[in-house]
Amino acid sequence: MLERTNYLNDLKDKLLPSETKVLELKYTGKQFGVMDENERWFAAQTVLLKIHAIKGWTIPASEMMDILVDQFQKKLSEGYQTVTIAEMEYAFRNSTDIKDWGKALNLSLIDEVMQPYLENRFDLSQQEEKLKKPIMIEDIKPLSKEEKAEWMMEWKEKADNINFELIPLVFYDFMEQDNLLRLSSKEKWAYTEKATTQIKTQLFNDISTCKTNDAYIAFNKFENMEKNGFTGELKGRILNRAKRLIIYDYLKGIIQ
Repeated sequence: MLERTNYLNDLKDKLLPSETKVLELKYTGKQFGVMDENERWFAAQTVLLKIHAIKGWTIPASEMMDILVDQFQKKLSEGYQTVTIAEMEYAFRNSTDIKDWGKALNLSLIDEVMQPYLENRFDLSQQEEKLKKPIMIEDIKPLSKEEKAEWMMEWKEKADNINFELIPLVFYDFMEQDNLLRLSSKEKWAYTEKATTQIKTQLFNDISTCKTNDAYIAFNKFENMEKNGFTGELKGRILNRAKRLIIYDYLKGIIQ
């Protein structure tokens, strides 16, 4: 079943190696936004040490380092929820056009490096979606009830390390087909509302990391549809996220 989710190998002939690397890193490790406070503190400390090693900056004294880690983990939680340790390390290792801050890290430098990286990742993710569709269609094969159960069980066993964005949407169909989805209309609507809120938050956060006005336009479009009704691609995005939220809770055992 692994080949059904590890489709990036099929994209290598269509993308540059550096572009494929960015897409691979997007799915490598746990995102800062889903870490608990202790995990995020350790991640912040790890990333800071790696950044200092990469850039040759002087590591501050222990008391100052504790303050730096605290402020940095808050920055990760507030502005980089969808980023992983591997991505941030890669972005700094491959950044060249940044200001000279001397030998001490300034937290504003994080944005100087990460904003261009995230803009590039956004563009590549758009290409990924376009390239992924024909690949996934070609790869679809009829599955027996036992095969579907086996595939979902593989994901259930790694529930603590699930990458939310990679959850196969087809699991939702499996759950409906095999009467595993025992939710009322009200409960389903609650998931839709949760998905809507999450996407709105993500679009709002994108404004601070996007140097063009595209993120601002996207957020305004969302707010207009929020008043008048969601349609088209945005409606599909909300529904797909709601399905993934349901699947996620099922895999975690929250939905029985």
